Amino acid sequence: MEENILTVNSENGKKIKLNVIDIIAIEELNKEYIIYTIEGENSDNIYASILIEDETTYTIKTIENDEEWEIVQNIINEMNAYQEGE
Repeated sequence: MEENILTVNSENGKKIKLNVIDIIAIEELNKEYIIYTIEGENSDNIYASILIEDETTYTIKTIENDEEWEIVQNIINEMNAYQEGE
């Protein structure tokens, strides 16, 4: 399987290469989220962040709201359950 690599800016301005697992849009929150691992790190560590895109760059932002995190976590769990059922 070919890896999808995306270079983003972190909240502190550092460029990071991410191995993209999925990008999901949650209409009720009017945001996009990226599910990823960090290139060069142990691939067992899976992260989720808010994905902000402008004309030329991508930035990730930490999910700080517990309710928002719960919604994202539920979608990730549904994706995992679907993949395990295939």
